[in-house]
Amino acid sequence: MGGAEVRGLRLGRVCGVPVVVRRGWAAVAALLTWAFEPVVDDQVPGLGAGAYAVSAAFAVLLYASVLVHELGHSLLARRLGLGVTRIEIGPLGGGSLLAQEPAGRRHEAAIAAVGPVCSLVLGALGTLAAGAAPDGGVARALALELAVANLLVGVVNLLPGLPFDGGRVLVALRSGGPGGRLRGVRSAALAGRTLALVVAGAPFAAALAGWTRLDLALVVLAAASGAWLWVSSAAAARTSELRLRVPGLRAGALLSQPLRLPGDTPVSEALRRAGGAGVAVVDGLGRPVAYASARQLRTVPELRRPWTAVGGLAAPLGPAVTATLGGRELLDTLAGSPAEAYGVTAGAVDGTAELVGVLVARDVAAALGAASQPVAYPRRAPGARLRTSRKDVV
Repeated sequence: MGGAEVRGLRLGRVCGVPVVVRRGWAAVAALLTWAFEPVVDDQVPGLGAGAYAVSAAFAVLLYASVLVHELGHSLLARRLGLGVTRIEIGPLGGGSLLAQEPAGRRHEAAIAAVGPVCSLVLGALGTLAAGAAPDGGVARALALELAVANLLVGVVNLLPGLPFDGGRVLVALRSGGPGGRLRGVRSAALAGRTLALVVAGAPFAAALAGWTRLDLALVVLAAASGAWLWVSSAAAARTSELRLRVPGLRAGALLSQPLRLPGDTPVSEALRRAGGAGVAVVDGLGRPVAYASARQLRTVPELRRPWTAVGGLAAPLGPAVTATLGGRELLDTLAGSPAEAYGVTAGAVDGTAELVGVLVARDVAAALGAASQPVAYPRRAPGARLRTSRKDVV
């Protein structure tokens, strides 16, 4: 969805796709430059301070490789008729944000797989370039390191578990039949968590097998990587399951009929008559103009409730929406005008349209959060914007 907030530096368009560099990229690029300098100095002796320049060039080329990976996702998606919102390059990878979901399992699997394929092709080209370059030269050092990095990214992203591209392929393969999409997401999430446990336990398994000694630094690194993979897998599953529920959202199905009260009604009376539910405050013509949730009403101390008017607590209704509005369009509308609640009309929204009910933002959030029980959903803020489809890489 093109209206989503963009945080980062816009670099313009590459092959017609907007590219954004997210915050933190420069810091990680500087760290890569510092870490890679000893490697350059060892492979190309005598460069002196020039080794940092070569190392910085490697960092830039590495992020360029990430861009090629993401272009693979984006360009194939566009060729298959999907809109591409933008490509984001972050400190530790990148993402392609698609405007809508692929039409079928084959398209989804192809879009997910093409990124790692691009990385593997870059790795192969880097290997050929390193073999053709003279020993001890800058070109050979850069080509060799880029080859290793791209081959690693390509292989890792083919792992069959979320959040890797291979996990997206697994989702597509497991999405056949009724309820198949949810089954595919859960299978890929389980595979991702299994990979997380394997990564975290790898140093101990290697030590028990006698392949290496148990090193504290390696244990910490493996544990951190496993924790990141576990959290990322759960987050990717949450996002996927949320997107499954978006098409079924309809304002008319979620609207409520709260008790309508004048603004001068005491809070104590509102709580008594509403029976623990929220209330709609009406104007002189009986039309709802504001909404107060039961939680807001209960914030008033009990002794003050008979003397506090409900109109002083109620928040104005957001822009009215039609009962037929749904899916991403509904979420975009709510996100564009955040409010506690919105009026709902049966027909076109204009100055004479009669409100048939009230749409409470928390009810929309609850509908999104009810996707599945195995995944714990955080409470979404009223009017929060749902992310577009993202294909992440390491």
